[in-house]
Amino acid sequence: MGLVNELQEAAERDDVLTVLRKAKRVSSKLGRRDISDWLEHEQSGYPDAAAIPGYRQIPISFCYNTNGYIPAGFGYLKSGIIPLPGLVQGCTREVYQPISTILDWIETMRAGRGIYETLSREAEGKLRGMLTSNWPEMLHHVTFMAQFDSSHIRAKCLLT
Repeated sequence: MGLVNELQEAAERDDVLTVLRKAKRVSSKLGRRDISDWLEHEQSGYPDAAAIPGYRQIPISFCYNTNGYIPAGFGYLKSGIIPLPGLVQGCTREVYQPISTILDWIETMRAGRGIYETLSREAEGKLRGMLTSNWPEMLHHVTFMAQFDSSHIRAKCLLT
């Protein structure tokens, strides 16, 4: 059986990591460096300077982790991760992580949990600046986070 036929059969029965490894073998045999590089990035993660494909641009929404209950008097007696609806719309996050990390995210979503990432200092500073007039007393009690859009990840990974 040829490598291409083997790859086609693997795509129907094997896990995504096995299919990527076999595809890399095929691209190497065909001398397709562009495809080999893409497959390497998918398996090992994208370097910081690499162009990220459109399917790795995941919409995010902002939320905060209260680091425990917010003190009484601020009207926010909540604990845990709380969404900040409508704060900043249309933001996306480039996902540089390897496909194995994304597979872990999918398992997390199947367990009914969200996918969160803490914000960079720069992004958190901008968010804090936007909220200073609304919540100045409680801002030191929270950590700002980005929540990845689970429906987008499901759609791109063809989850059911």
